[in-house]
Amino acid sequence: MRILVYIEHVEGAVAETSLEALAIARDLGGEVEALVCSTNTTALAEQLGAADRVIAAEIDGADIYLPSLQLAALNAAIAERSPDLALLTYTTAGLDLAAPAARTAGWPLLGNVVSLKMDGELLVAQAQSYGGKLDASSSMPIPGVIVLMPGADRAENAMIEGTPPVETIALRNEAPRMRVLECLPPDRSGVDLTQCERILCVGRAIGGTDKL
Repeated sequence: MRILVYIEHVEGAVAETSLEALAIARDLGGEVEALVCSTNTTALAEQLGAADRVIAAEIDGADIYLPSLQLAALNAAIAERSPDLALLTYTTAGLDLAAPAARTAGWPLLGNVVSLKMDGELLVAQAQSYGGKLDASSSMPIPGVIVLMPGADRAENAMIEGTPPVETIALRNEAPRMRVLECLPPDRSGVDLTQCERILCVGRAIGGTDKL
Protein backbone atom coordinates (compact mmCIF):
# COMPACT_ATOMS: atom_id res chain seq x y z
CA MET A 1 0.00 0.00 0.00
CA ARG A 2 1.17 3.50 -0.84
CA ILE A 3 0.09 6.47 1.32
CA LEU A 4 0.50 10.09 0.27
CA VAL A 5 0.59 12.62 3.12
CA TYR A 6 0.04 16.29 2.29
CA ILE A 7 2.59 18.30 4.30
CA GLU A 8 1.79 21.74 5.68
CA HIS A 9 4.62 24.06 6.69
CA VAL A 10 5.02 27.56 8.06
CA GLU A 11 8.23 29.60 8.01
CA GLY A 12 10.32 26.56 7.16
CA ALA A 13 8.87 24.26 9.85
CA VAL A 14 6.65 21.25 9.20
CA ALA A 15 3.31 21.56 10.99
CA GLU A 16 2.71 19.24 13.95
CA THR A 17 -0.56 18.07 12.42
CA SER A 18 1.34 16.88 9.34
CA LEU A 19 3.76 14.94 11.56
CA GLU A 20 0.74 13.35 13.25
CA ALA A 21 -0.54 12.31 9.81
CA LEU A 22 2.84 10.78 9.00
CA ALA A 23 2.71 8.78 12.23
CA ILE A 24 -0.76 7.47 11.31
CA ALA A 25 0.50 6.53 7.85
CA ARG A 26 3.48 4.62 9.27
CA ASP A 27 1.19 2.68 11.60
CA LEU A 28 -0.93 1.59 8.63
CA GLY A 29 2.14 0.12 6.97
CA GLY A 30 3.28 0.23 3.39
CA GLU A 31 5.14 2.99 1.59
CA VAL A 32 4.73 6.53 2.95
CA GLU A 33 5.27 9.51 0.67
CA ALA A 34 5.23 13.12 1.85
CA LEU A 35 4.01 15.76 -0.60
CA VAL A 36 5.81 19.07 -0.11
CA CYS A 37 4.87 22.22 -2.00
CA SER A 38 7.72 24.66 -1.51
CA THR A 39 10.66 26.36 -3.13
CA ASN A 40 12.92 24.96 -0.38
CA THR A 41 12.15 21.27 -0.36
CA THR A 42 15.58 20.25 0.91
CA ALA A 43 15.19 21.98 4.29
CA LEU A 44 11.71 20.53 4.80
CA ALA A 45 12.78 17.03 3.74
CA GLU A 46 15.26 17.03 6.63
CA GLN A 47 12.26 17.15 8.99
CA LEU A 48 10.45 14.26 7.29
CA GLY A 49 12.47 11.23 8.33
CA ALA A 50 9.23 9.31 8.94
CA ALA A 51 8.54 9.27 5.19
CA ASP A 52 10.03 6.80 2.76
CA ARG A 53 10.09 9.44 0.03
CA VAL A 54 9.42 13.15 -0.39
CA ILE A 55 7.44 14.22 -3.44
CA ALA A 56 8.44 17.79 -4.27
CA ALA A 57 6.19 20.23 -6.06
CA GLU A 58 8.44 23.24 -6.46
CA ILE A 59 6.19 26.08 -7.60
CA ASP A 60 6.93 29.77 -7.45
CA GLY A 61 4.94 31.25 -4.58
CA ALA A 62 4.21 27.90 -2.91
CA ASP A 63 5.85 28.89 0.39
CA ILE A 64 2.82 31.09 1.09
CA TYR A 65 -0.42 29.13 1.19
CA LEU A 66 -2.50 29.66 -1.94
CA PRO A 67 -5.25 27.06 -2.40
CA SER A 68 -5.09 26.97 -6.20
CA LEU A 69 -1.36 26.19 -6.24
CA GLN A 70 -1.60 23.59 -3.49
CA LEU A 71 -4.59 21.89 -5.11
CA ALA A 72 -2.79 21.69 -8.46
CA ALA A 73 0.15 20.02 -6.71
CA LEU A 74 -2.06 17.58 -4.79
CA ASN A 75 -4.03 16.60 -7.89
CA ALA A 76 -0.81 16.09 -9.84
CA ALA A 77 0.73 13.96 -7.08
CA ILE A 78 -2.36 11.75 -6.83
CA ALA A 79 -2.45 11.29 -10.61
CA GLU A 80 1.28 10.58 -10.94
CA ARG A 81 1.97 8.55 -7.79
CA SER A 82 -1.33 6.58 -7.69
CA PRO A 83 -1.47 6.25 -3.89
CA ASP A 84 -3.99 4.03 -2.12
CA LEU A 85 -4.69 6.80 0.40
CA ALA A 86 -4.18 10.54 0.52
CA LEU A 87 -4.03 11.92 4.07
CA LEU A 88 -4.70 15.55 4.99
CA THR A 89 -5.50 17.14 8.33
CA TYR A 90 -8.44 19.13 9.66
CA THR A 91 -6.95 22.56 9.02
CA THR A 92 -7.68 25.41 6.65
CA ALA A 93 -5.67 23.63 3.96
CA GLY A 94 -7.30 20.27 4.61
CA LEU A 95 -10.78 21.74 4.39
CA ASP A 96 -9.85 23.61 1.20
CA LEU A 97 -8.16 20.76 -0.62
CA ALA A 98 -9.58 17.39 0.43
CA ALA A 99 -13.01 17.59 -1.19
CA PRO A 100 -11.93 18.95 -4.60
CA ALA A 101 -9.01 16.49 -4.71
CA ALA A 102 -11.37 13.59 -3.97
CA ARG A 103 -13.79 14.83 -6.62
CA THR A 104 -11.03 15.13 -9.24
CA ALA A 105 -9.73 11.64 -8.47
CA GLY A 106 -13.23 10.16 -8.22
CA TRP A 107 -12.42 8.80 -4.77
CA PRO A 108 -14.50 8.59 -1.58
CA LEU A 109 -13.75 11.06 1.23
CA LEU A 110 -13.90 10.56 4.99
CA GLY A 111 -13.51 13.47 7.41
CA ASN A 112 -13.11 14.08 11.16
CA VAL A 113 -11.10 10.85 11.40
CA VAL A 114 -9.29 9.99 14.64
CA SER A 115 -7.99 6.48 13.83
CA LEU A 116 -7.47 4.19 10.85
CA LYS A 117 -6.90 0.49 10.32
CA MET A 118 -7.14 -1.98 7.48
CA ASP A 119 -9.64 -4.85 7.62
CA GLY A 120 -8.88 -7.01 4.65
CA GLU A 121 -9.51 -4.91 1.54
CA LEU A 122 -11.44 -2.23 3.46
CA LEU A 123 -10.21 0.79 5.35
CA VAL A 124 -11.95 1.20 8.71
CA ALA A 125 -12.06 4.71 10.17
CA GLN A 126 -13.21 6.04 13.52
CA ALA A 127 -14.53 9.58 13.25
CA GLN A 128 -15.97 12.17 15.62
CA SER A 129 -18.96 14.41 15.09
CA TYR A 130 -20.83 17.05 17.11
CA GLY A 131 -17.71 18.20 18.90
CA GLY A 132 -16.68 14.68 19.86
CA LYS A 133 -20.06 13.72 21.31
CA LEU A 134 -20.68 11.11 18.62
CA ASP A 135 -18.20 8.43 17.50
CA ALA A 136 -18.85 6.89 14.11
CA SER A 137 -17.20 3.86 12.54
CA SER A 138 -17.05 3.75 8.75
CA SER A 139 -15.46 1.46 6.21
CA MET A 140 -14.63 2.12 2.60
CA PRO A 141 -12.68 0.53 -0.23
CA ILE A 142 -9.41 2.12 -1.19
CA PRO A 143 -8.22 4.36 -2.81
CA GLY A 144 -9.65 7.30 -0.89
CA VAL A 145 -8.99 10.67 0.74
CA ILE A 146 -8.90 11.00 4.53
CA VAL A 147 -9.03 14.15 6.67
CA LEU A 148 -7.51 13.51 10.11
CA MET A 149 -8.42 15.38 13.27
CA PRO A 150 -5.57 17.08 15.16
CA GLY A 151 -4.31 14.82 17.93
CA ALA A 152 -5.09 11.59 16.06
CA ASP A 153 -1.50 10.58 16.86
CA ARG A 154 1.52 12.18 18.51
CA ALA A 155 3.82 14.30 16.39
CA GLU A 156 6.79 12.88 18.32
CA ASN A 157 6.11 9.48 16.78
CA ALA A 158 7.08 10.89 13.38
CA MET A 159 10.20 12.75 14.54
CA ILE A 160 12.68 10.30 13.06
CA GLU A 161 16.21 11.18 12.06
CA GLY A 162 17.23 10.97 8.46
CA THR A 163 16.39 12.64 5.17
CA PRO A 164 14.34 10.61 2.69
CA PRO A 165 15.05 10.74 -1.05
CA VAL A 166 13.30 13.51 -2.96
CA GLU A 167 11.48 13.13 -6.27
CA THR A 168 10.05 16.06 -8.18
CA ILE A 169 6.74 16.09 -10.00
CA ALA A 170 6.28 18.30 -13.01
CA LEU A 171 3.71 21.08 -12.79
CA ARG A 172 2.70 23.85 -15.10
CA ASN A 173 3.79 27.14 -13.56
CA GLU A 174 0.52 28.97 -14.00
CA ALA A 175 -0.13 32.32 -12.37
CA PRO A 176 -2.47 31.92 -9.37
CA ARG A 177 -5.84 33.65 -9.38
CA MET A 178 -5.04 35.40 -6.12
CA ARG A 179 -1.94 36.86 -4.54
CA VAL A 180 -0.85 37.53 -0.97
CA LEU A 181 -0.30 41.19 -0.18
CA GLU A 182 0.97 40.79 3.37
CA CYS A 183 1.44 38.11 6.03
CA LEU A 184 0.57 39.21 9.56
CA PRO A 185 1.94 36.95 12.31
CA PRO A 186 -0.40 36.14 15.21
CA ASP A 187 -0.14 38.06 18.47
CA ARG A 188 1.80 35.78 20.80
CA SER A 189 1.81 38.12 23.79
CA GLY A 190 -1.07 36.35 25.55
CA VAL A 191 -1.11 33.13 27.58
CA ASP A 192 0.06 30.04 25.68
CA LEU A 193 -2.41 27.39 26.83
CA THR A 194 -0.30 24.61 25.32
CA GLN A 195 2.38 25.34 27.95
CA CYS A 196 0.03 25.23 30.96
CA GLU A 197 0.07 22.23 33.29
CA ARG A 198 -3.59 22.70 34.23
CA ILE A 199 -6.45 24.63 32.64
CA LEU A 200 -9.48 25.49 34.79
CA CYS A 201 -12.63 26.52 32.94
CA VAL A 202 -15.36 28.38 34.84
CA GLY A 203 -18.42 30.42 33.96
CA ARG A 204 -19.20 34.05 34.72
CA ALA A 205 -21.60 32.95 37.46
CA ILE A 206 -18.64 32.31 39.74
CA GLY A 207 -18.57 36.05 40.32
CA GLY A 208 -14.85 36.87 40.14
CA THR A 209 -11.31 35.56 40.33
CA ASP A 210 -11.36 35.72 44.13
CA LYS A 211 -13.80 32.77 44.10
CA LEU A 212 -11.38 30.48 42.31
